Amino acid sequence: MSPPRKEPNLRSYSGRCGRRLRELREKAGLTVEQLAAKLGVSWRAVYYWETGRVTPKWDHYPKLARLFGIRSPRNLLPED
Repeated sequence: MSPPRKEPNLRSYSGRCGRRLRELREKAGLTVEQLAAKLGVSWRAVYYWETGRVTPKWDHYPKLARLFGIRSPRNLLPED
């Protein structure tokens, strides 16, 4: 069971990336646990990504893009 949601620091790149990933996950109707299972990572990894603690490894981006129906993994990244 994932811990209560912590808001990311939006002044950091990892925080903006985390916010973007959470928005995409919620739009897809997935829980943290469901996304983690689809990626083959722990729910903690997804939680850390979404809270801006760390960013996903580059090899996760193509799979994330496919899961969210995004053409290019580059479009997963925050715009600013």
